[in-house]
Amino acid sequence: MKFVRLLAVGIIATSSISGCTTATAPSKTVQSPTVESVSSSPIATAPLSKTLSGTFVSQAVPTSGEAIITQTPDSLTLELKDFSTSPGNDGDELHLTVSTGVMTKNADGYNVVNEPTTYMLEKLKSITGNQSYNLSYMIDFFPEAQNITIYNAHTREAFGSANLLEK
Repeated sequence: MKFVRLLAVGIIATSSISGCTTATAPSKTVQSPTVESVSSSPIATAPLSKTLSGTFVSQAVPTSGEAIITQTPDSLTLELKDFSTSPGNDGDELHLTVSTGVMTKNADGYNVVNEPTTYMLEKLKSITGNQSYNLSYMIDFFPEAQNITIYNAHTREAFGSANLLEK
């Protein structure tokens, strides 16, 4: 009999607890924050290509034409348009250099590029005409170019330089 009584108390206690947990609380309306829709159009970014150009000015010898550097994410090209310079002496190698400085007139009135950060690019293909140089091998470390110079490595003279401006 004691057992039946314990069983009855257990069933009543369980029913009471179950009734408490299954009872539904009054519902409360919760409002979600409003989320505005975001446009799927691309975000405007800086242009991925850059073009610099400048006109050659004579230095040690008559030099003329235009230098154009075009940089895209995949390529870097230097073009010389309507270009002309003197051949130098027999055996002289003329080179293209790029500098982070600009050409200015010194106190004596000479056009000079006073910039210690100058990079030798390529041997000049020809002393006249349109030319193109693929500089893509330098794309990851190409300097902030401000000047292209035709340089005679033998005599250490600048034949002509072109200050570069962004187009």
